[in-house]
Amino acid sequence: TRNWFYYAAHRRQPGGLNHVQQSIGEKLIKEAARQIIHSRQELRIALPAVSLYSWHGALYWQRDIVPPPDFAGKLILTSGEVALPMLGGRLVMTRTSGKGLSPVKTGGELSLVLRRGGERLKSPRQPTRTVANLLQEAGVFPWRRRCLPLLFVDDKLAAVCGVAVAAEFAAGENEEGIDCCFVWDD
Repeated sequence: TRNWFYYAAHRRQPGGLNHVQQSIGEKLIKEAARQIIHSRQELRIALPAVSLYSWHGALYWQRDIVPPPDFAGKLILTSGEVALPMLGGRLVMTRTSGKGLSPVKTGGELSLVLRRGGERLKSPRQPTRTVANLLQEAGVFPWRRRCLPLLFVDDKLAAVCGVAVAAEFAAGENEEGIDCCFVWDD
């Protein structure tokens, strides 16, 4: 059991296990690993400061992140990075051509909010989809979905960071765009 847990944790997130082991102790980790290994379903085990997750046969860990319930902010659409430690990562915006958000169509200013549930988005050449479906299809881990920021123009969903852009706000074929991606810190 111990060897499998060490191998899986190191393979998935180098250096991550050392942090977990130092903060909560090896005995507790062994018991958590035993429970996850013998479970036939997706599982979350909450430990002090971190949680261990079993998902599609692999083992993952993440620092506990509790996003503020009233999280919202304004964002100017330009290349660069915006640190969002309360969400466990940073928003990276990169200039592109023919993809991403159009600064012209968005007016250059966006609202940054978290999922509330029921949001829908129509991507170019795709039917309208729920954000939940888009996140599942993109392989976003279930425990990270609540912290992934959404970008709005007024009250219209413009993009799900790193997953999809609404057709209404997408950069045209030869138009300059800004690709927005959320990068997790761990």
